[in-house]
Amino acid sequence: MPSIDLFSETIIQLKLNMPLSLENIKLQGFKGYEVLEVLGQGGMGVVFKARQLMPERIVAIKTLRPKTLMTQEDYERFSREASIIAQLNIPEIVKIFEVGQMEESPFFSMDYCPNGSLAQLCTQILPTIQNVALITKVIASAMNKVHKKGVIHRDLKPSNILLDENMMPKISDFGLASSGKFDGFDSFSGQIMGSPSFMAPEQIKSNSNNHSKD
Repeated sequence: MPSIDLFSETIIQLKLNMPLSLENIKLQGFKGYEVLEVLGQGGMGVVFKARQLMPERIVAIKTLRPKTLMTQEDYERFSREASIIAQLNIPEIVKIFEVGQMEESPFFSMDYCPNGSLAQLCTQILPTIQNVALITKVIASAMNKVHKKGVIHRDLKPSNILLDENMMPKISDFGLASSGKFDGFDSFSGQIMGSPSFMAPEQIKSNSNNHSKD
């Protein structure tokens, strides 16, 4: 019986709107990568943990659903996210290593943060005041650098703050980011972007497109 790689199995399951399972799947992975496990999945796609073969390192791979299940806006937003992160080059922002295409879906590989997200951490333990102060300082400093480069995140929330091997925060998920210029995803188009529970008041103002949104 021919083996089925994890990515192909994922595509099949996404097309059928089925939950992912690693059972009975032989992990062959992306070209140049050994896929190790599924870190998460949502309506837009899947994030894998993988081993890059050259140079050898553990990475996360973010991929979209197949093109047949995506809108052009989804595809452009994904491509722009990779472009924005690559151009930022800020230590406190997840780093992108490679952008590519696998079968029907685009993907990019990036920093793997083994300690999950800040949202996950807060469900497990209550951070000390010292830890909260440190994390806040690092995030604020990073966002100051991001804003100086003309980028607005627009979806800053605990689940988008990842924790590296030293438990230091790294900001991720720039899928809704704005470069400050007019484009189809900005509030200038009449769309309100972001997560309602974490939005700043400035974010719902259609004529507001500055760093106060973060």
